[in-house]
Amino acid sequence: MTNASRTTNNSNATRQSWVPSAQTMISSEGRRESLQALENHDFHSMRTSQQKMAIGNRHSGMIAGRRRGVKGPKSRASHNRFSGLEKKMHRRGQELPDFLDRESQVAAIVQANTGIADAAKQQRDCEDGPKRRMGEIRGQLGLLNGKGKKGKKGKKSKREDALPAVAAVPEDPQKKAELKAVLEAKLVAEMERMKKLSAAIKPAEKRAKNVANFRAILQKKKDEAQKKREKEEMKKVKQQKEAAAKAAEAKKGELIAASQASWAAAPPLVKRIMGILESVIYRPLHGDEFDSIGRGALAARIQKTVDAGEELLLYMLAFPFKSKSAAKVIGTLPDLAEEAALQTLGNLLAQLNAVYPPGARYVIISDGVVFHDVYGVRDDLMLSYLLKVQEMCHAVHPKLECRSMYDFFPEQVCKGVRASGTDIEQWFDEKQIRSEVFDVYMPTPRWVQLQKEIDVGFKNKGSDFQKFLFEDADPALFPNDTQRNKAAKAGAQQMLQRDEALRIFTMGALPNAIRVSIRPRSQAGPTYCINMIGATQREMGEQLEEVVDLTTPWHNVLVRLDDESSAEAGTTRHLQQGDRVFYLRHRFVPAFAGAAPLIDAHGKVQGYSIPSGFEGVSDPTKDADPVSLPEYSSPELPTYPTEEQARARRRQAVENAVRFGWSQAVTDALKHNGDRILEKEITRAMIRFGAGGDAVVA
Repeated sequence: MTNASRTTNNSNATRQSWVPSAQTMISSEGRRESLQALENHDFHSMRTSQQKMAIGNRHSGMIAGRRRGVKGPKSRASHNRFSGLEKKMHRRGQELPDFLDRESQVAAIVQANTGIADAAKQQRDCEDGPKRRMGEIRGQLGLLNGKGKKGKKGKKSKREDALPAVAAVPEDPQKKAELKAVLEAKLVAEMERMKKLSAAIKPAEKRAKNVANFRAILQKKKDEAQKKREKEEMKKVKQQKEAAAKAAEAKKGELIAASQASWAAAPPLVKRIMGILESVIYRPLHGDEFDSIGRGALAARIQKTVDAGEELLLYMLAFPFKSKSAAKVIGTLPDLAEEAALQTLGNLLAQLNAVYPPGARYVIISDGVVFHDVYGVRDDLMLSYLLKVQEMCHAVHPKLECRSMYDFFPEQVCKGVRASGTDIEQWFDEKQIRSEVFDVYMPTPRWVQLQKEIDVGFKNKGSDFQKFLFEDADPALFPNDTQRNKAAKAGAQQMLQRDEALRIFTMGALPNAIRVSIRPRSQAGPTYCINMIGATQREMGEQLEEVVDLTTPWHNVLVRLDDESSAEAGTTRHLQQGDRVFYLRHRFVPAFAGAAPLIDAHGKVQGYSIPSGFEGVSDPTKDADPVSLPEYSSPELPTYPTEEQARARRRQAVENAVRFGWSQAVTDALKHNGDRILEKEITRAMIRFGAGGDAVVA
């Protein structure tokens, strides 16, 4: 190597960061000194020891910082250096400095060095600082030498106050030389001040940046390792579940035989109850296990209730709020779509109470409080929807109840509570209720992501949420569909977290009730999906491309099939027993010739009727050009209520349980479940999330 090349390498070495490379750190000479300096935060010693070892070592580049030939901290090269350092130190039985694992110490180092740099900059740039003084002195020297201050494009500045002039330029050359010597001495002194301050600023800034970047890389590696461990744990749980499923599959014949034997031994009363329930249980087109397993399992649960002489209780999470999309629904309040679904449940209760003396009760828990803000639905519109559904339930059947998240915290919603240590009364609103539940039961985004990777059903649920959010989002709020879909994807992630939290929370409120769902499943139990609209929905789904086999009233309008000869077609609002009805997106109604609105007594559209003659003909929704379909404008929204009005309506949602004579046992059970959170009987540390949607309270 030539002397010139050595000189170049030496020059480069002096510009190195205090963070040494793997080769430098592990070299035999100076390794102990370098490690000790790093652990003691002695960056000057670290720099000195590194410079001694880095002569001729071009690999001794800085982990952080920007200079020619060295990539930044986010580059792959930087991470490779860090990995090499970590591996070689591990091989030598050494550890990375402990202080990098302590966030408080890292923050203190960064803050201290940033403070040093800021203080030095302030001294440099102040009124009497060297930066300003150097400019003044140079200007004076220029005037002394007969050179004015240059302005733009080399022209002399006309500003008289551009720089303070020399008081008087001596005519005597000797005095002029003496004055020049004085000014040059002052300039040298100010330059020395500037050099000292710069020597303090640059290293301090570099130290702060290097420590922060090194700590960030280390933390990222730890996070990746933690994620890998969690994923491996989830995979192990999944493998265990799969092994158990395989074992169950091997014994499936025995299970089927046992289920059929249990069904055969069921008493006549249980079979009559089962026959009524089967009229609303949804039968999937693929993977239906109700006949083989589900029927016997459900019968066994009913048998326990019958033997105890208790009331048969069913509950479901549903009826949150109307979709925002005018292409899906008519307005913001319940209409004939909800009425048809509630009539199905009312008929179910009427039949069950007729054959089972202790009676049956159906509890709807509206989940609008949990999800309305993700969909962008106003809380007052969600609350108006809830109050109307409660009235409709009471009108349909006395044992058809519609509760809500407000019922879990009735005192806090109705009376308010005093804040700790103050006389200020606080009332729970939607945000506070979500906070109380989510602080305990909500899984982390990482858990949701891992769950999607190992559970296809969970992933499909997220896809459904994303689809609904995309459809309900206003296209005018996004520059393109890509951004609209991106927002829907982020919302779906929140929906999965909240849905899991709500499921676990409500599961503990009514542990002996039969859980009913609106999502399709294999029907093997213990949760069973029901069809709230009847057999016509599946019939229309087989004929019409835009009709979904299993859907909900809050995402559709109700369409009634009428005989063309009927004089009441398109004029009556009320549904009657035996009407053939199904759900359809609002925007596809005009595709049917002869479609007519169903009007209520106030002149508002509540649904539609279409002639039944189209059956057997080509699909009108498939042939319709979406561009030619009319765009339904969103309904005019009411003004926002005052806080006092909103509080009164929340109180009404809770007090309706007493007003309509609903079960006090259910009221107490819901309140007790909320009290367990408020009284810290259940805390987040007690919740364990597993694979496949399993969550237990430790």
